Amino acid sequence: MSTPNPQSSRLRQILAASFLLFLIVGTVWIVRRHAGQAWQTNEGPVFGTFFHIQYQCDEDLQPLIQAELIRLDSTLSLFNNQSLLSRLNRGETQQTDTLFRSVFAIARTVSQATGGAFDITVAPLVKAWGFGPDGTPQAPSVQTLDSLRQVVGFSKLRLQGEQLLKSDPRVQIDLGAIAKGFAVDRIAAVLRAHGVENFMVEIGGEIVAQGTNPEGRPWTVGIVKPTTEDATAGLVQQVLSLGTGAMATSGNYLNFHKQGRKRIGHTIDPRTGQPVQRNILSATVLAPNCATADAFATAFMVLGLDSARKVVESHKELEAYLIYEDAKGQHRVWQSPAVAAMHQ
Repeated sequence: MSTPNPQSSRLRQILAASFLLFLIVGTVWIVRRHAGQAWQTNEGPVFGTFFHIQYQCDEDLQPLIQAELIRLDSTLSLFNNQSLLSRLNRGETQQTDTLFRSVFAIARTVSQATGGAFDITVAPLVKAWGFGPDGTPQAPSVQTLDSLRQVVGFSKLRLQGEQLLKSDPRVQIDLGAIAKGFAVDRIAAVLRAHGVENFMVEIGGEIVAQGTNPEGRPWTVGIVKPTTEDATAGLVQQVLSLGTGAMATSGNYLNFHKQGRKRIGHTIDPRTGQPVQRNILSATVLAPNCATADAFATAFMVLGLDSARKVVESHKELEAYLIYEDAKGQHRVWQSPAVAAMHQ
């Protein structure tokens, strides 16, 4: 058996101590560097709503953010008559781009997972009820709805390479229930690409957060109480510690038409052509990305409580906070265990 070499042992101790010191100094440098970085705030209109972005960075990245938002608007927006989506709807082109194909793939996955409760071809029905750009409140006839339903259905669309093919030229696409979430994901990607580690991106209530807020704490978000009477007051139903994650909320309590005393919500069931009259008042979904959360939140409004719960329980990547109305008209909450653990 060999005898330990004192000099070799001493050298190892010195190297280990030096490495530990390097780690400590490096960690302190990183912490001080981030602590000294400024916080930036960018906001403005997009997709018929507004965006709010807060991030820690010495450089104001608004030009890059604005460029990405313009690119997204020029592809996905129904509010832009010259967008790729508008031109696809008018039949002026079949050529798609990478942004459209990415959204299309997510939309198809959610449509399949929800039995067609989420369907981007719902556009003719949404328009018939007077929602969407330049919509006028109206109640279409049964005959009109039956006719329009003939051109609604994800199976009527397919991608062949970069070309979008329709089985019927009257098929129209509405990405309103997924575009905002997808845009949030894209802006988050821009920030990460420029080394930003702490940020929150919000567009029309859809959110991606990462790292910590300006106080050095995990990001917190509020779920709004779904009551039309208090809608302008923005009363909060529940505050969640989101930390790092993606979240989207859908509800009919802010966007609706009135027919006499009856409220007609903007969420249309693509399978029936009728406005949703389910017991869910507000659906908040957490998912790996905001586009997926956005699409599932809309689908849950269509599905109702029992079916939505089954989807969440069968998809481990999803979490949900569902506010619903019971048989007595009282507001109740169903939430997945992970969301319950996020309460503040």
